[in-house]
Amino acid sequence: GRFVALGCRLDLLDVRIPVFLLAARDDEVVAPAQIFATEHLVGTPPDQLHKAVAASTHLGLFMGRTVLVETWPAIVQWLAEPPSAARRHAGRHHPRVQEPEHAAASRRTPN
Repeated sequence: GRFVALGCRLDLLDVRIPVFLLAARDDEVVAPAQIFATEHLVGTPPDQLHKAVAASTHLGLFMGRTVLVETWPAIVQWLAEPPSAARRHAGRHHPRVQEPEHAAASRRTPN
């Protein structure tokens, strides 16, 4: 998680801000697992990190009508919430955005 940007050496473990990892279900460039692996590189507390999958392609994440109208406003709202509210809504499903199956399964409590 270390690299140089603008002449400064950075370590992603120093990142401790809310992070919303959005993957495209039909991404032809980056596999969702690669996006979600970022959670292990940043220092963001788990209650301030959210992962979701949008029904789009790679380019569709940034230019797709549905994603721009429904998904990005939901992400902005999530980022604007205080950390305690973000925790409370971490499992809330956003329009046209699905939580990765492995993330939902990890929150389920055994019977």
